[in-house]
Amino acid sequence: RVRLVTVTSGTGASTAFGLAEEVIAGLYDLPKQGTAA
Repeated sequence: RVRLVTVTSGTGASTAFGLAEEVIAGLYDLPKQGTAA
């Protein structure tokens, strides 16, 4: 899935990744982080 997102577009990938990061953080009740390792 990551490859499909990155192929779409740079900005779209970064935005989708940011949203996914927030969703994951919400699921695990983790504080928001600027960047994911």
